[in-house]
Amino acid sequence: MVERALVLAVAAVALAATVILARWWLGRGVAGLRTSPAEGLWTALGTAPDGRPSLVVLVLTAPSTALLAGDGRVRSFNHGFAAADQLSAQLIALGASPASPR
Repeated sequence: MVERALVLAVAAVALAATVILARWWLGRGVAGLRTSPAEGLWTALGTAPDGRPSLVVLVLTAPSTALLAGDGRVRSFNHGFAAADQLSAQLIALGASPASPR
């Protein structure tokens, strides 16, 4: 009975140590992102921010099609398959020339 309790105690301590170590390790990377200046990230990417707000689109299906206007904003978003005539109509609505038929 004592042996089982000892094995259980050792397993609990090992599990607790693993969880604490993992949280410390993962938190270290996130803390580094919070304290580092954003300019360093942009220079690492070789670009600079243009002042537009970022957009996050949740894609639930594949394929998905996003049509962007000239200013970079999403004007149409198609979840799943979009037929050629539907895409052509959306492009015409944006003022773009439609694709040539094949």
